[in-house]
Amino acid sequence: MLYPDFKTKEYNGSCLNHSEIFLNIDEKEQHQEIIEKFYKCAQFCKEKDLDKIIISWEHYISTQYPNVIKQVIQALKCNFKIILYLKRQDLLLESAWKQWVHKDPKYESIQEYVQTNDLNYLELMKTWFNYFKHTDFILRPFERNTIGDDIRFDFLKIIGIKDFSGFSFPEQTNKNTNKGFNPEIIEILKLCKSLIKDSHDHSVIDFMSI
Repeated sequence: MLYPDFKTKEYNGSCLNHSEIFLNIDEKEQHQEIIEKFYKCAQFCKEKDLDKIIISWEHYISTQYPNVIKQVIQALKCNFKIILYLKRQDLLLESAWKQWVHKDPKYESIQEYVQTNDLNYLELMKTWFNYFKHTDFILRPFERNTIGDDIRFDFLKIIGIKDFSGFSFPEQTNKNTNKGFNPEIIEILKLCKSLIKDSHDHSVIDFMSI
């Protein structure tokens, strides 16, 4: 199986997720370009005797996502499953605030941020159901009593990997973990907004993590 980095010729770079592929997904002229990227990746897999491509991204809300994913699947004529982890809404909003929303000048408090979000998962998924059946999904509540202490192991088991002895896991950094800072640290981070370039600049969070 292949977890591809589309920025490298051999698809073997370090790729956190595949969100960059879908940045312009709402522009329909980009759809064919996305399909072609996946088609070339599938050809590479065929040459290397690989039979699974793993794609990961967090932001599934755009109405164009299911449309384009369906087009890719039809172009490749492949079997597929959509693995969806859903976190409890209050915990998701808290995590988002701690990781990046506290840097956004639009919001002075987490209470303001919560008021702008309507995380009705059923409503958000309705667009997907226009393109896919419920049996196309593997739904996993993001809860320890369901997935255990480490989501990585749960995910690997779903895709058919049960022996983790040969795996080398990445260093725990703010690129692949969400730090659970206490309210005092979050307030300090919020007061340091002027030191931050954008919502994805984790330099101050990194400093607080030392």
